[in-house]
Formats: sequence, structure tokens, C-alpha cells
Amino acid sequence: MDMQSFISALRFVSHASAVRDVRHYLKGVLFEFSADKLVLVGCDGARLAAVTLPPVDDVQGSFIVSNASVKQIVSMFGKDKTGDALFKNDGKQLALSSIFGASYNLEVTDGTYPDWRRVVPAGSREITTMPQISPVLLGDACKAIAPLCQLIKGIPSIRILAAGEGNSVLMRPRSIANPQLTDVLVVVQPTRV
Repeated sequence: MDMQSFISALRFVSHASAVRDVRHYLKGVLFEFSADKLVLVGCDGARLAAVTLPPVDDVQGSFIVSNASVKQIVSMFGKDKTGDALFKNDGKQLALSSIFGASYNLEVTDGTYPDWRRVVPAGSREITTMPQISPVLLGDACKAIAPLCQLIKGIPSIRILAAGEGNSVLMRPRSIANPQLTDVLVVVQPTRV
């Protein structure tokens, strides 16, 4: 997969990863490698961001990459305008490199990431009133998803689905700008009163 697609996806999901949380496994981004895709997930308990990318050869399994490693990856590889993101897992270490020779061993966090798919609302649910949502979390989610949206008349177009007071809000781009990203979503949980 090309490096810029990977970096833009990583930036997107990292906005939702926990910063200060006793659940150490949320203080990072989940990398789910499978034969047909790479899924990146960030979650802090109140919001969740996920994006699906093309598969990566020779890497399988799930890894929680620390926020410190995510920042380092974006810093090291975020300016590369060309080239591919190359992953390698030797059984002990997950590494990322570019065709320009830069390489970085990712800091992987021990623990089990929650079953994030359980909290993603079905897109087919009945639409009702908007739940009470933190404007800060909603604003952060909109800012994070906007660069991944295809512009319509110069403006990012986002679909927002809500299903009542106690339910979460699901946000997706109406159309994804980068063809390498096949699924992009943000879930924001309602504010507890």
C-alpha cells in the first residue's frame, strides 16, 4: 500500500485513541492484519475510528501499537510523498519501512483490544432524534474524517446516522477520496448525564 494512504489512515484513527486511561490497551492503535485487508482502529471508550486498507503481504495477526510509536511513524514517514509502506513481522517485532531505507520497529502493547465491531451501529437502523453528544468529541470526529472525504462542491461530505437518545452516532464519508481506503467510520458515544 502506498505510504501516504497509510499515514492519512493512521492520522485519522489516532485521533480517537486514548491518551489518559487506566486501560493501557486503549492507549494505542489496533493494527488488524488479515489475508484480505489491514484494519486500523483507535478508541478511547467514548469514540471509535476505524479504516480499512489493502492487505499487507506476509503479516497476519493483531497488534496494539502504542501512541508513542504512532507519533513516531507519522513524524518519520509522513513527509514521504511516494513509495510504499512495507511491514515485516519476524515473530518478535513488527517493523515498518519505506523504499527510501527508513525503518522503524513499532512498540507493541501487551493486552487484548476490545471487540470494537460490537459497538459499530448498523447502518440500517431507524433514524430518530440525535442523542446528547459532546460537541468537542463530535467536532474532533468531523475534523479527523474530513481529510478522507471526497469533496463535493469544495466541501467534505459526511453522513451522520443517529438512532435516539441512548445510542451512539455513526459517521462515514459520503464518498472516500483515497481509493486505497475501502471503509472509513467514526463512532461517538452519547454523553452520560
